[in-house]
Amino acid sequence: MASTTALTSLAEIEESLRQISISDFTELKSYAKPPLAYLAIFEGIGVLLDPSKKAWEWTDDKKLMSGNKNDFLQRLFNFDKDNINNEQIERLKSILARNDCQPAHLASISTLCSKLGLWLQAILEYATQRQQSNQHIQAQTINLPRYLATLFALDENSVEIGQKATACVLAAAWCRHDHRLANNLLRHRRLFTLTEVFKAITMLDAARRIRVYEKQLKRLELCQTKPKVTKLGKIKK
Repeated sequence: MASTTALTSLAEIEESLRQISISDFTELKSYAKPPLAYLAIFEGIGVLLDPSKKAWEWTDDKKLMSGNKNDFLQRLFNFDKDNINNEQIERLKSILARNDCQPAHLASISTLCSKLGLWLQAILEYATQRQQSNQHIQAQTINLPRYLATLFALDENSVEIGQKATACVLAAAWCRHDHRLANNLLRHRRLFTLTEVFKAITMLDAARRIRVYEKQLKRLELCQTKPKVTKLGKIKK
């Protein structure tokens, strides 16, 4: 369960990566000694695709890019983003915090480098939000009375919980099919306004919508004719 915003951002970035030119990809593969920014970005990609590997060399990166552009992109897009673990999240955070991986610097290297950096950032956002959602589900499952006591104690002491966190509470209840809990939560109208309800619903619906979106793009890729920009725009909506 991740937010619609995170999923939409990821889908849009993946679409933009599909539009990179073959010449840009070929140029990247031809580097004997690439800019440090590329090494950092591919280290991040390596953390996702092969987390058991502790160090990545450019020779490893070139193996990852073996084949054509579409082969490379499919390796990125097909990896299991729903099962990124805590260690991968922390390693990716550390990499993206480096000066070499800041958006302005990546953009100064190349468009492809910038887009790969944005993709990693979107993956990190998606994984982080999914992790937070799963924590709510786990907490409700393990010790619901303590979970609720903490929630309402924070509210009674005027501690700001935040719309996103409150929406996660409700979404977790629905995700667990605990409709009795969800109905009881909705009685607390000061905590669970229409805004939180809408956010919770979109969290639950996000994964389904992204799968539909990816299938539509895949069908367009298999078409003999190049899809029009207006067609892609309609899919995004």
